[in-house]
Amino acid sequence: MRVLTALIGALCVSACETTAGATPVPAVLETGDEDTLAALKAALAKTMNKSVVTLGAGDLTQSSIISVLPKRSYAPIGAPQNQAGNFALPTRFTLMMDGGSCYVVKDGSDEKTMLKGVKCRPAQAKQ
Repeated sequence: MRVLTALIGALCVSACETTAGATPVPAVLETGDEDTLAALKAALAKTMNKSVVTLGAGDLTQSSIISVLPKRSYAPIGAPQNQAGNFALPTRFTLMMDGGSCYVVKDGSDEKTMLKGVKCRPAQAKQ
């Protein structure tokens, strides 16, 4: 009986450890529907202190890298398009999961932004 009690106790402790302190892993969106993308864009806009953001090309159900494009600037009338003067690079984020929580991390930073209303799954490792 003592052995059974000890075994059940060990299983309970190990189960708590795997969910509470799960290792963060790269993630992808479960679905790329309009509601999910709207929730993602709203969280990124808030993180970047912008009213709206434009995402770069890419399938976020397949890739954990998110690019937020810089605000587009326009060339003065009559000037060539390459003289618009905006040489800003996109801001990159990585979609991550920690247990059941989905969040983004800005490249070059450790700051997490939790994503509410966004469902993620672990990204598959490339083989």
